[in-house]
Amino acid sequence: MKNLLYRNFEHSDLLVSQDWTFPVPIAYGPGRFSELGEHCVREGISNPLIVTDRGSKDLPFVEEAQNFLSYEGLTSAIFSDISPNPREEEIIIGKKAYNSGSHDAVIAIGGGSAMNGGKAICLVANNAYDLWDFEYERKDTPEINANNQFPKLITIPTTAGTGAETESTAMITDTKKGMKFC
Repeated sequence: MKNLLYRNFEHSDLLVSQDWTFPVPIAYGPGRFSELGEHCVREGISNPLIVTDRGSKDLPFVEEAQNFLSYEGLTSAIFSDISPNPREEEIIIGKKAYNSGSHDAVIAIGGGSAMNGGKAICLVANNAYDLWDFEYERKDTPEINANNQFPKLITIPTTAGTGAETESTAMITDTKKGMKFC
């Protein structure tokens, strides 16, 4: 049975661009990163905040992301004050960066920390709620409506394994309790 499965699988299939929905659209394949600016234009994004971690901010893909955006006439800024285990104070600083730059979307690029940081910034960017008001196990979650919608979010993973780019939750460290919460 094992040989039958492998016989029908072509390794070249991994190199074919794919579009999936799980439950959000996923663009996969060689060269898809270069479509970032085009995707933003289609989504009506004009000034995204690129969220990445401290260890990734100087790597070539962050500058490439800005170049792809600039090529389409878009402005962007980088927020890289995300630690390996994002903390609530980093999210609040990210919210300030988002608002002070009049950004209209978040592009989280990097590993799981950048993904979690970007998602958490989106939770609080357009409202006055405390980050912990969105804690996963709370029964009385905040009401989000047309006046305080979450920003559009694009996630670009540079590592494999966490799956944070497909999850709707963000793991953030509560430094007062010394624990991570979803």
